[in-house]
Amino acid sequence: MSIDSNNYKKLSNYIYQKKFKKTKDLTLKLIKKGESDSFLFEFAGLSLAMLGDKKCIPYLVKAKDLNPINADTLSNLGSAYLAMKDYPKAIKTLKEANRIQQKSSTLLKLAATYSECKIYSKAILYYKSALLSGGSFSNNIYSALTDLMLKSGRYEEGLELTTKIEDSTTATIFRISIHLELMQLNKVNEHLQYLPSLEKLTEYQKQQMINIYRNIGKPEFEKPIIDTLKNKDSQHSIIYKIKNNQLAFENFERILKPCFFNKYKSSEKAAILFAMAKAIKCTNFKQSIHYLKLANSIKYINYNTADSQISFNQIKESYQVFSKNTFSFKSSAISIIFIVGLPRSGTTLIENILSTYSQIKTIGESVVNVECLNELLDIEDYDFKNHLSDRLSYLNVMNKLDDKKIESLRKRYLSLYSQFITKETIIVDKMPHNFLDIGFISKVLPEAKFIYAKRNPLDTCSSIFESDFSTFHSYKKDLKSLGEYYLQFKDLIQYWLNVIPKDKIYTVEYEELVLRPEKESKLVSEFCNVEWSNDCLNFYQLDRIVKTVSKDQVRNPINTSSINKLKNKEHYYTDLIDSLCPPQL
Repeated sequence: MSIDSNNYKKLSNYIYQKKFKKTKDLTLKLIKKGESDSFLFEFAGLSLAMLGDKKCIPYLVKAKDLNPINADTLSNLGSAYLAMKDYPKAIKTLKEANRIQQKSSTLLKLAATYSECKIYSKAILYYKSALLSGGSFSNNIYSALTDLMLKSGRYEEGLELTTKIEDSTTATIFRISIHLELMQLNKVNEHLQYLPSLEKLTEYQKQQMINIYRNIGKPEFEKPIIDTLKNKDSQHSIIYKIKNNQLAFENFERILKPCFFNKYKSSEKAAILFAMAKAIKCTNFKQSIHYLKLANSIKYINYNTADSQISFNQIKESYQVFSKNTFSFKSSAISIIFIVGLPRSGTTLIENILSTYSQIKTIGESVVNVECLNELLDIEDYDFKNHLSDRLSYLNVMNKLDDKKIESLRKRYLSLYSQFITKETIIVDKMPHNFLDIGFISKVLPEAKFIYAKRNPLDTCSSIFESDFSTFHSYKKDLKSLGEYYLQFKDLIQYWLNVIPKDKIYTVEYEELVLRPEKESKLVSEFCNVEWSNDCLNFYQLDRIVKTVSKDQVRNPINTSSINKLKNKEHYYTDLIDSLCPPQL
């Protein structure tokens, strides 16, 4: 039975006016009466989707079944799958809609889906296709494309795209952000001069600028921006007050009351709690630990130790097969050194020592390796089980790559890393979790070297627990999980130390480096093929970009204050200690 014209017109108006509850009520009433028009089920599904109801899917599937060649119906079903984070079905459905009839709206949905999955290379292709198909969204697409170039390490392309963004402030902030990633402080300072006055910035742009000033070591510029934020209780405002002792400890509990605290997102709640924990660490350690446990449990939820062990085993099993391949490559003009380990193990200190050499370009925690690996994949290669298994999805295709694809991948690595080079010949990438990929990298980039940053397990893990990292680090959801992950990490690192040639991997012990900096820095310099200079120990005098949580420490001379941090406080970390020292079977 087809829907009558009056009801069709009424429902169309409801959808146009965004009256989704009225749409839902009328469509479900008509369906209950026995009407089965495809548009009726589509209206029902759309309204439920906009109301965030998972029941939207069956209605949209029914609409598709009734009219399987309607591109708009398929596109709407794809949007619903995306809203429910069922990415494989979203991609499959949207591709089918695009095959039937190519529309810029469907292309944009495909781009958004791939972007949300962090498969940026595919997202970029669909955004570019949407531009070619026309439509009135070109300025938004150029902004989205520039953002993806920034996220995927394609900085030169990103800079070129900023010239096509109509809003000059948005374009300028993108340029600043790209030069920040390229570690070009002079360019960052140059473009900062082109920003309009604070009152002309949007709230989002103000928040971007707060983060930029923090990364370039100019926190004094934060307060004028924070003072202009409309929301005086924003995450940035609260954290600034906590850091600068403008909130007494008695006010912390007021902030944490549900009537106030629940208005923040989970990530914002965690950020506030991490700031509180740091502020009272020296005066009330017990309460500080309480805040840390709460912060980690709020932010990091998607983690299972058994799944993590499966992933670590898969790394070794895949490498054992892949390592049997032999490849012949042309030599490269640049050398790449990867500083690896767990976060907070001294990677930034090592990087800063090396940054003083004219032959070396340090690029911070670069996304280049991960993005090169992700370009090998499509949606079906992901299982979306957890952050670690997603990160390692390339293992699903690694042993299916032929020589041509490996050669192409190598060229991609060298092309993206070459963006950072001016006159230097050595690049240092200090993304710690590249330790996962040491074996694969060593085959594709045989000239690469690895510096393993090793630190006391308790100091490393307690520092990780205190840090507000991205949700990738879900292994730190509690102290027991963190300790178990450390043991898995330790086992994998030992495996790499056993199978990678000794002249390609070097271990730097943090404690040795800070206790005997001259001796250890000479050994590191020798490994990197640069002549040692005493200036490398004065890195803190350089005006440079540091974007990691270590940015405050590395602006100071080398010291021993971070050794044996838990002395006399071990009883607060019993879950961690017990998991690091499991009983012998």
